Amino acid sequence: MVTEIERFVMRIQWLSHSGFLVEGRSASLVFDRFQDPAGVLDAFFARRRALAAPPPVLFLVSHAHADHCSPAILDWAREPGVAYVLEKDAARALLGGPEGAESAGARARAAREAAAHEVVRVRPGERHALGAVSVETFGSTDEGVSFLVRLDGTTVFHAGDLNDWYWEEESTAEELAADEAAFDRVVADVRAATGSDVPLGAALLPLDPRLGAHAMRGPTRFLVAVPARTFVPMHLPAGTGLPGAFAREAGVSARTLVLDGPGACAELGPDPDPGP
Repeated sequence: MVTEIERFVMRIQWLSHSGFLVEGRSASLVFDRFQDPAGVLDAFFARRRALAAPPPVLFLVSHAHADHCSPAILDWAREPGVAYVLEKDAARALLGGPEGAESAGARARAAREAAAHEVVRVRPGERHALGAVSVETFGSTDEGVSFLVRLDGTTVFHAGDLNDWYWEEESTAEELAADEAAFDRVVADVRAATGSDVPLGAALLPLDPRLGAHAMRGPTRFLVAVPARTFVPMHLPAGTGLPGAFAREAGVSARTLVLDGPGACAELGPDPDPGP
């Protein structure tokens, strides 16, 4: 008989905006923590402290924009098994160091001392093996990087600010075409790295209501080029009906998670075996 723990592979929980906690068997991931009004991470670390041998935790930050890069993630630097994968400008903003001036505040200084040997600074086009976690970085159509993470037989893609930012009222036709071509180039890189035989386990992609009628454009184009079993909308406020509309209208094969608000969670299964 299959037990509950054998069925469970990953749990994904929305912090807010583009921030997520992904809990796996052999490690947990925290992406782009900005705000956490439901106290998800406090509760997670409280549970974790009760474990005799807690799995590692990896904080990943895609770029230095304030809605993706918060010094609050340094509050957990002294927890056992915590490490950081920081895009280079985000690392400079949070930790200072050789690429920039020291960041202000006792929190950042103390955390940098505690975690200096557990920080990986990344740029696009890199691959890092961090214990049970494999992290590959790709470009963005804004700042920083996007992440492809392999863990527990599942692939999770977090786009950061990679999107088809189709600002029709603010751009010329030539600018829109150039921006879309830049998006397509990064998506092609992701497709080349993942192949088409096995879909991503989860694709965390912006579904930004500020784009109006073009909000679905980026995630639709991505999911047509790079199939995924689950689409997790992000870079949007709680309460918008966009995820439900995407599920009804986009015409892609991925299941769309409709998370009601911060703290909402769902489970992700393993990637299917492509066979011989």
